Amino acid sequence: MPPTETAPLSLMELGMALRSGELSAIDHVSGVIEKLGADTYNTLVAMDAVAALDQAKRRDAELARGEWRGPLHGVAVGVKDLFDVAGLPTRAGSKVLAGSEFATADAPVVARLREAGAVIVAKLHTHEFAFGPTGDVAATGPARNPHDHERITGGSSSGSAAAVAAGYLPLTLGTDTGASVRTPAALCGVVGLKPSFGALPTDGVFPLSESCDHVGLFTADVHGASVAWDVLARADGTGGGIQAPGVDGVTVGVPTDPYWKALDPVLDAATAAAVERLRSRGATVVEVSTPMIEELAAPTR
Repeated sequence: MPPTETAPLSLMELGMALRSGELSAIDHVSGVIEKLGADTYNTLVAMDAVAALDQAKRRDAELARGEWRGPLHGVAVGVKDLFDVAGLPTRAGSKVLAGSEFATADAPVVARLREAGAVIVAKLHTHEFAFGPTGDVAATGPARNPHDHERITGGSSSGSAAAVAAGYLPLTLGTDTGASVRTPAALCGVVGLKPSFGALPTDGVFPLSESCDHVGLFTADVHGASVAWDVLARADGTGGGIQAPGVDGVTVGVPTDPYWKALDPVLDAATAAAVERLRSRGATVVEVSTPMIEELAAPTR
């Protein structure tokens, strides 16, 4: 089945299949490596298949002993080529760093994934130095949107969003300084989560703006993002569970400042419909004002 016909993977279903033994980590990771090897969207920057398969074998051996690290146990993960991954170079999408040495240690957030049982498979495309919203400027050329080769992925976490949209990977890491998770998630039709500033460590991640950089993630659906966040938010990188889907008891903030009013009324209508759907499913909706938003917007006028 060509990548364009491969449905995005559900992280919940995958995690449960791996834990039950219905699917082995080695088979899952082998399949991911095969898909990435046939990548037609220019999402892949670097991959160590031998190391990834060795990790998968270790995760299977742990499960055979009754050891389960949590819902990411055996799950293949890709990371934006800003994150240090031991044994792979970090080149940030630029020829300037073409000769950079291979990382000797994982970035803390990558190490957290490994501790949770995830298998780090690949480094993924990024707009050069994460400084751009399109994903079409990089040493390896532009990333392509899985929905249409002629359209951009958005950036700068271009490969991370596209790899999930193409069905290559169930979970990827990206970064967001000025919408670099949110934009490619929207354009590639996947879920992007940008947590609050400082919620995840940025050590070992090539910086763009240290006062604004965030580590974020991509999954195929909202529940998958919840599962992944429950693991990543734990400092020891372990534990977590597969929660029941739903938003009952969740508080949702809706900005009311004029700045956030969309130019196209269709977008405002879609937002209002989403808010009402969340409310009807048990979420608590509150109106919020964004501090200093006018001051932030003024320099762009």
